[in-house]
Amino acid sequence: MATVSINASPRTEFGKNAARKIRSAGQLPCVVYRGGQDVTHISIDPNQIENAFRKTMNRNTLVELKLEDGTKTCLVRKAERDPATQHLVHIDFYELDLSETITLAVPVRAEGRAIGMEEGGVLRLVCRTLQVTCKPEDIPDSIVVDITNVAMDEFVKISAVNVPEGAEIEADTDFNVLGIVGRRIVIEEEVEEEIEGEEGEEGEEGEEGAEGAEGAEGAEGAERRSKEGRR
Repeated sequence: MATVSINASPRTEFGKNAARKIRSAGQLPCVVYRGGQDVTHISIDPNQIENAFRKTMNRNTLVELKLEDGTKTCLVRKAERDPATQHLVHIDFYELDLSETITLAVPVRAEGRAIGMEEGGVLRLVCRTLQVTCKPEDIPDSIVVDITNVAMDEFVKISAVNVPEGAEIEADTDFNVLGIVGRRIVIEEEVEEEIEGEEGEEGEEGEEGAEGAEGAEGAEGAERRSKEGRR
């Protein structure tokens, strides 16, 4: 599992004005939380965290926050960006207990060239991520699905997916993960998604600015049972 180390400093001033001062000084305000414990307010170098995730290309990268009183191993729970500049403005870190299991979203990666592709088919990812439960040190970079023997109009179900050692895929039903389909089906699905997207945007202009800063980043998307901390 990819791990990066980031230097962090504690902060004692909170609120919007304090956050602005921290950003103007070239630092990024963050919080570290864990269910049942007090929130820790810190600041880090935004360039350090950005460069780290560019290298790993893995949103589930473990982050070791180095503080004066010790190190906290975390995942990025939520990263907020300025909607205009796309600069990071805040990060929520979730502190991990390395002896406990967590459940988080892990990307699906197809491997090989399918038989159906030789017949003109294209890959269709039904699930781009899968919910995986494991200990932090066993978090897989991805769930690899071998598609070599997948024929046209054939799908791979979750029961046929190899689970990485130390991990368990959460699945209540035997659903399709990916398949090989004709190009026409893919085009029709893309058109339907565009139409649904246009319909969903109607009447939401007033909230767009408020929601714009809450895009996914890094390891965000992990599902955990602990309550989310506040700044």
